[in-house]
Amino acid sequence: EGRMEELLKRQTDAGCNWTLTAFVKANELGRESTGSSEHARSVIQLEERRVEILGKMQHFRDQGGALCTIADRFFLLGRTRDAATYFNRARDLGAAHGFFSIECRACLGLASLAMFEERHEEALELYRNALAAAPLNEEDTTSYERTALNHLTRALVVTHGLDELEPLV
Repeated sequence: EGRMEELLKRQTDAGCNWTLTAFVKANELGRESTGSSEHARSVIQLEERRVEILGKMQHFRDQGGALCTIADRFFLLGRTRDAATYFNRARDLGAAHGFFSIECRACLGLASLAMFEERHEEALELYRNALAAAPLNEEDTTSYERTALNHLTRALVVTHGLDELEPLV
């Protein structure tokens, strides 16, 4: 960690962001290959640094993505309160700056947490919010809509909301 600090001190904010992103990707590959939760902890620390740097650079969309990544890793570690905190921060950031992709991703994460904790009505509402934000995303892609619709459909099946499911199909 000391070497990384030295490396980061000599770089611009953009250089630090690039370096931290590379370390995050390396840790993600390690997590995927080993299944170790230690990699998730490392990603959280690296992404927290990125969140700070991205905020200084006013790269709010990337900052929202990093907040969602942190939330995902906390969820992976079973730290649902921390996950909810970061998803809510990302959702607020997305709403404040008009990044519907971030708002959608954060709502999907919050809804997954609610389903996990068996708060089904809250989960359904959050999935609906994600689906509403999805077509407005700034990335000009339908992947958010497909993902939100897929999650909402599964949640409706689990909660026996089949009457609401028919108009979606």
